Amino acid sequence: RWRGVARARAATVAYVALLALWALRPWIPVTDPGTVAAGLRGEWWVPLRSLAQRMDVFSVIDVVNGFLLYLPAGALLAVWPLRRRGPLGGVLPAVYLAAATELAQLLVAGRTLDITDALVQMAGAVVGWILVRRAGFRPRGTQRAAPA
Repeated sequence: RWRGVARARAATVAYVALLALWALRPWIPVTDPGTVAAGLRGEWWVPLRSLAQRMDVFSVIDVVNGFLLYLPAGALLAVWPLRRRGPLGGVLPAVYLAAATELAQLLVAGRTLDITDALVQMAGAVVGWILVRRAGFRPRGTQRAAPA
């Protein structure tokens, strides 16, 4: 039913929605600005700090989970990039999405901002992109129309 770029666009929109829903669970918004500001304090920007406090299997699963969730996003962008060049070219949209969903967690109750999650997700997207390109696949086209 959907062919070419229409299928790629639909897959991208569906996958971005899935990643956003996953990152923003349990979907309970924070309404207190003080709580949001408190989320920016602390040492959220130190990589692996939150995982160093826990030495269990959950820490490993947390890292692998984020990596594997963004791997297909990078693979999709390797074949159907949003644009050929510029800030929407290559794997950068998945990197932007990882950063945006991590920052958006400040606005969700029970979620915390953690740079480790964003870095792992970005790495998953980049590895997915590299794997598909190294397998010999090249861009089939772009998902966005060129500016008029």
